[in-house]
Amino acid sequence: MKRLLCLIACVTLIAFPFVGEAAIVNGGFETGDFTGWTVGGNNGVVSLANLALDQNDPGAGSLEVTPFAGQSMGAITYPVLQGFVYDNFIYQDVMLGGPDLVLKLNYFFWTYDEAPFDTPGFTVSINGLTVFTVSAGDIGDGVLGTLDFTGWTELSIPVGQYYDPNRPAIIRIAFNAGNAGDNQYASGVFLDEIKLVPIPTTLLLFGSGLLGLIGVRRRLSPSS
Repeated sequence: MKRLLCLIACVTLIAFPFVGEAAIVNGGFETGDFTGWTVGGNNGVVSLANLALDQNDPGAGSLEVTPFAGQSMGAITYPVLQGFVYDNFIYQDVMLGGPDLVLKLNYFFWTYDEAPFDTPGFTVSINGLTVFTVSAGDIGDGVLGTLDFTGWTELSIPVGQYYDPNRPAIIRIAFNAGNAGDNQYASGVFLDEIKLVPIPTTLLLFGSGLLGLIGVRRRLSPSS
């Protein structure tokens, strides 16, 4: 059994050498700041956010937003509710150590705007190319100044196409949020648990292989 466990550990290291290499620094913002990230515009790392439900009615109350996990979350266009989508950003350069990786994150998009404005209000880009967007019109209720939001939503984006086995593959993962064409009714996003993980189907196949090894081992073992 000890030999089998050692074999499993060795195969794991061979099959997934990139797990230790392809790591996003401070993807949960638990340092309380943007350590590991390059930032610009209006943003912050917060443990609690309050968004007015109606910018035109101060007595309407507010929405309290807490991190998806842990004690902190990244915020773009908050707490200063202004700035343009391509001026408010955070990004990080990450080296890929293997082809079968997925960028996973949780986002909480919010807006006071309506279509056709803030199209987009939040973007995810890799190497300067947009791979995901959310616009005010996607979630709006048709009333300018009232708060609309997605709630915490998980997003998965495969990044294997950027991997090159012949040279180090470094990708830039960027997040932008704000106003797309005006600066009256803001849009923004909270981010948490940003990480690169193996594609789930790869893990399933790998697990099946380990079970097969265990089965072979048992069949070869002499019966008592």
